[in-house]
Amino acid sequence: MRALIVKNKYAVRKNSHWVKCLVFISFIFSVTNAYAGQTVDEIIKEYYPIYNEAKQCRGIMANNGSSDGEGALYQNGYCIKIDRQLKVETRQGTRLYVSVTGDIGFNEDGSEAYGVHVFSGLVGMFVLKPQGSGWEV
Repeated sequence: MRALIVKNKYAVRKNSHWVKCLVFISFIFSVTNAYAGQTVDEIIKEYYPIYNEAKQCRGIMANNGSSDGEGALYQNGYCIKIDRQLKVETRQGTRLYVSVTGDIGFNEDGSEAYGVHVFSGLVGMFVLKPQGSGWEV
């Protein structure tokens, strides 16, 4: 009986060691994922959350520059695309400058919109710095 208790004691210690290892490994993966950063596309998706299937573009709803004459502004969906990316070494470290542009692409209901020359476009810029294997704003 005593030998059986000793074997169980070692089994518990051995299993405890494996449980600690598994907990440690899962902790390392969770910390690594938290600091891994994001890709440029993931960052763009965060700021321009709408995806329009008809136009196959990422976008956002915004005022199109026109109104009904009584103060209510009309909105359209703007298809956003990356215009340029420039990686620069600065005194503060590496920076990635990403400029995005947008034109009217879809209506509020998701259907295709046809803009005219008087509608305003969109322009934006992101300044990103390295974060792990990715980037952060």
